[in-house]
Amino acid sequence: MGFIDILRPNIEKLRERSDIPGLIRALESPDEEIRDGAMEALLDCMPDALSPLVSAAVGGNGKRRAAANTVLASIGEPAVLPLIGLLEGDDPEVSGFAAVALASVGEPAVSSLVGLFGRIDEEKSERVVETLVAIGPAAIPGLKGGLFSLPYRSRRFVALTLDRLNAGAADETEDAARRIALGQWKELGSLKEPGPLVDAAILLLIDLLSEDYYVPRVNAVRTLGQLGDERALPHLKEAVSDENPNVRAAAAEALGSFEGEEHLPLLLSACVDEDHFVRQSAAASLDRISWHPSDDDERVMYFIATRQWKKAAEIGEAAVLPLIRMLRDTDNGVMKGLTDALRSLERYSVGPLEEALNDPDIRVRNAAGEILVSLGHTDLVYRPLIPKVDEGLPGEKRGL
Repeated sequence: MGFIDILRPNIEKLRERSDIPGLIRALESPDEEIRDGAMEALLDCMPDALSPLVSAAVGGNGKRRAAANTVLASIGEPAVLPLIGLLEGDDPEVSGFAAVALASVGEPAVSSLVGLFGRIDEEKSERVVETLVAIGPAAIPGLKGGLFSLPYRSRRFVALTLDRLNAGAADETEDAARRIALGQWKELGSLKEPGPLVDAAILLLIDLLSEDYYVPRVNAVRTLGQLGDERALPHLKEAVSDENPNVRAAAAEALGSFEGEEHLPLLLSACVDEDHFVRQSAAASLDRISWHPSDDDERVMYFIATRQWKKAAEIGEAAVLPLIRMLRDTDNGVMKGLTDALRSLERYSVGPLEEALNDPDIRVRNAAGEILVSLGHTDLVYRPLIPKVDEGLPGEKRGL
């Protein structure tokens, strides 16, 4: 027996002793037979060998990492979660090595990698994209599923990865989903020719209106308005009442793309929305459909939306309550116009302004108080703070 034979790893003895570190070192042997034997022995030592192999894949020298990755690829799915945890970690070097190992595992890692989008930051998401690209065509089916199952903000990375893999869309629905994921709103809105792509886009855009994040709701509403398809109209009507003012403004603007009088009450109501951008959008839509007010109430709504405060005040008493409701607006220009209009309507506005001192919204209470003080009705504002004669001063003991 020569000196080289003495140094040669005895795989059988290492296997019998379950010497996992020794078997991992044997993976670096220049002898292919030893490497293959060490790999088979490590697979026999599962699951005990998994953690040491993962450690070698992210912390050993280059040769050992490559060898460990080869074994992890044979292990498959059980290796994925430990590596995913390291990929999500804060150590960029370890995260990078974990990405390489996951690429070696291949298809079994795809669903977990796609699921990371939305849970990790943009920099790490880019690393996941690179990992999926390294996996190659085997990643495509899992990625395509993510176009429809992931939250909207995660889908962009899925679409970008599919583009990097030169994966064509299987049908019009997938094509529309990828355009939406990439934020190609202008291109979608310009699809004027009816067809399967437009049909798919409309359904996906309507579905996007249920997203928690308001930005895709805004873009979906705008794009549906540009497409002008009647199927979107009921959903756009609902969006006029969205909790987010940006969505409400977009919906009010979108309704101007549809003929008919059925949505006029919604636009008129939006003309007195608490947000001035919503009001402006509603008024612009009314102009686009050549609407004309039928009574003083509608005139007041329109004049408020278009900031024509003097014209609103000229209508008289009917303008007071709608103007007071606008006092919750925070825009300085709006507040000045409202104040001037209500001051000019002092004959009708003092009583309603006094009532507004009890409004649940502190903005309305404060603004109403300031207007009353400016009109000289200080007693109406501060009277509730002045104790009645028979009450005495606060803290004063009676009869003393």
